[in-house]
Amino acid sequence: MARLRFQPSLWSEVGRPRGAHGAGPFWPSAPAEDAAAAREKEDRFFARSAGLAALDRDQVAELIEWKFQSMHHRKALAMKGASPERRDGRDGVPGAADLIQKALTTSDDYEALATMANSAGGIYRFGLAMSSLILAACRPDRFTVADSRALSTLRALGRMRPARLDSG
Repeated sequence: MARLRFQPSLWSEVGRPRGAHGAGPFWPSAPAEDAAAAREKEDRFFARSAGLAALDRDQVAELIEWKFQSMHHRKALAMKGASPERRDGRDGVPGAADLIQKALTTSDDYEALATMANSAGGIYRFGLAMSSLILAACRPDRFTVADSRALSTLRALGRMRPARLDSG
């Protein structure tokens, strides 16, 4: 199985994904003198998830809010994946809580990402961006947020082939 390894060098020296500035509620467009305080607040926000083996619904909702704060339609869709109806498994189909726990405990990086992001059997409406955020928040030593800009950069650097996550 192919392994998708996110390089620690893509992380800043303070453990935040490079390029995350401007994306979160704690990193406003502010004068330079306010940037350090905003970074510290964001670091504390993400540190609460580091090392967790599972996330409850409120923790997932906080991460969804952070990721999609200015994209209300994307936030609403991702929240459907963490809804009470989809959180717990039923009829032998794992729910979002099971898939997150499985992703956080697997040793294979690609499998961890695909467990949540795969359109056939992953968490409803999470996709790559939300799945990689959960992995990066809970396993900052192994993962970074893999949004479209990060993936484009990896492809441009020749570090990743142009392929879809769920293409096989």
